[in-house]
Amino acid sequence: MVDLAGAIHEAGESHDLAACGLGARDTLRLEVGLPLYGHELSRNRPAHASGMGWVIDLNAEFVGRDHLASAPAEILVAVDSRGKSLPARIEKKPLYKRGHAA
Repeated sequence: MVDLAGAIHEAGESHDLAACGLGARDTLRLEVGLPLYGHELSRNRPAHASGMGWVIDLNAEFVGRDHLASAPAEILVAVDSRGKSLPARIEKKPLYKRGHAA
């Protein structure tokens, strides 16, 4: 049995490549707006509220369509950080605009 991860890591050493962790994955997926189940996607937040509405045709008949169509309007938005460090993970905290919850 071949250790694929080990072989890839070894092949990349001569090119100064290094493995990256979940923080790097999260940064990259957030930059392009890809939701992750358990974070932006969940049983409580349907796909169309997570920026994935383009994959759902609410005009088509499918199981769960009525539920999705009547789901509360919640939209996730990107936050642009100009600093060098990543913002800490903040879950279920409201965003504020001029002192008021947005």
